[in-house]
Amino acid sequence: LQSQDFRQCKLNELKALKKKHEAFESDLAAHQDRVEQIAAIAQELK
Repeated sequence: LQSQDFRQCKLNELKALKKKHEAFESDLAAHQDRVEQIAAIAQELK
């Protein structure tokens, strides 16, 4: 996305996008440890 993509957005739309992005970041952080564990197991199996 580029800054021009948000020129026509309304404030409530931007707030919804921000909330969705924050939820995505939270989910990603919650799963990061598991992803690292799986990557470590994959390295051991090589």
